Amino acid sequence: MNERYFFNIFLVLFSSILYATGLLHLLLKILVKNGLYIFNYHSFNTLENDYWKFGSLFSSNYQKNFAKQVQFFERYMNPIPNFRLDSVPLDKPNYMLTFDDGYKDNYQVAFPVLKRFSVPAIFFVATKPIGTETILWYDAVRYFYETKYLEEGSRPVLIKKELKSMLIKLKKMGRAEREDRIKKMEKKSKKHQALMMDWSEIQKAHAGGIQIGSHSHSHPILIHLDRDGQIKEIQTSVEMIREKVNVKTQMFSYPEGDEGSFNQDTIQILKSSGIRYAFTTTNGVNHDMESPFNLKRVGIKASDTIPVTALRIIRASLYNKGSAEPGQEVSA
Repeated sequence: MNERYFFNIFLVLFSSILYATGLLHLLLKILVKNGLYIFNYHSFNTLENDYWKFGSLFSSNYQKNFAKQVQFFERYMNPIPNFRLDSVPLDKPNYMLTFDDGYKDNYQVAFPVLKRFSVPAIFFVATKPIGTETILWYDAVRYFYETKYLEEGSRPVLIKKELKSMLIKLKKMGRAEREDRIKKMEKKSKKHQALMMDWSEIQKAHAGGIQIGSHSHSHPILIHLDRDGQIKEIQTSVEMIREKVNVKTQMFSYPEGDEGSFNQDTIQILKSSGIRYAFTTTNGVNHDMESPFNLKRVGIKASDTIPVTALRIIRASLYNKGSAEPGQEVSA
């Protein structure tokens, strides 16, 4: 067993006990303050979402649980009006959903629920792999370990720990070294099916009320690029969305998204590319819109139970990080 496995056990049990006693409901009533809660999802695949098993990058689920999460958000908050960020009233708790990367299961699993409940949502797409069988670099790493797990029959908690450790190491490497390591992994992996949406699915999602935003072109950590490299990544993505979906997007989600993944150059390039709002992975609630290029989000897994989802909301409400300038440390 590893520490993550025991943490998951504790998280599920602790949140369930608090929920059964009514304490979570009381805490939510007290702590859910006025402001904008932006809930952030990625893929609905079982590899990333299943607490106990290894799962698969190419097997997605959790539609019923996701619908329960949406109904739970509705119980404590209001959807932002007209799906628009520029008219969000901050005198009450409001929410919206975002989905990073452009996974096919966002369209297949999440979109029907979003449409049924008229949930304001943004699909942030990394445009390079859209409509191809190419997968993003970190998914190539996940697939390598999925193949390894199936071939070796290793214990899932151990190989997931090994996978997490490798992803951390790769994120710290220079781009050339990381790409070389990943190419070696890809040679050992089997052929795979498409993982990302195609442009027709993105067009249908947009026609169904989903906003389409940029998540760069190939999903690099932008601060690792020089200014010209950042310009190419951002403007290529924005232009492809305009060409394929007929949308001049004003929304951008930073790849990786923490405070050390972008800088002032990034923000200036975004502004010159017509972007008005940029979303980080900094945990917290937006009590004003004074930092539109440092919007905070609350990470949610599609598999999270309602008690776990409630705990994540409470943590975000208590997580009073300031809106730091990119690259600067802030205290909790």
